[in-house]
Amino acid sequence: MAINNVKNAIMADLATLTTGNGYSTTIKTLYKIPKFPKDVDVTKCPAIACFLSDAPQDEFSENLKSFK
Repeated sequence: MAINNVKNAIMADLATLTTGNGYSTTIKTLYKIPKFPKDVDVTKCPAIACFLSDAPQDEFSENLKSFK
């Protein structure tokens, strides 16, 4: 799956966080860039800001003590 498809799928899943779907609140705003709380207008809250970046894949397992 291409990284853009993964990003879009995550954003679509976050958009389902609503009282209609059984959650205790509805997320009003999703940002695809990092935001400081002071930079989010109170009328757009609750909000989620996430930054999903392309990164090289490194080998990782629970047996490794660190990333290679």
